[in-house]
Amino acid sequence: IVACQQQHHVHHEAVTVPSHQSPFAEFESQESFWEALREVVINKITPDGFRLMWESGHYPVYETIIYVG
Repeated sequence: IVACQQQHHVHHEAVTVPSHQSPFAEFESQESFWEALREVVINKITPDGFRLMWESGHYPVYETIIYVG
């Protein structure tokens, strides 16, 4: 019922589902990724611009999206 009610909002072709295979070409690349991620987590590193938590400790009610390009 909901799908029928929402159908008039759909104006695009369906997208293909991404592959479920590993993005790593070899095991060593995957191990390197997980090791780097462990270091980031252990050292509590947050890359600039990610803003995982705001100064207030709460997520804002809304955020302005800046279009670049």
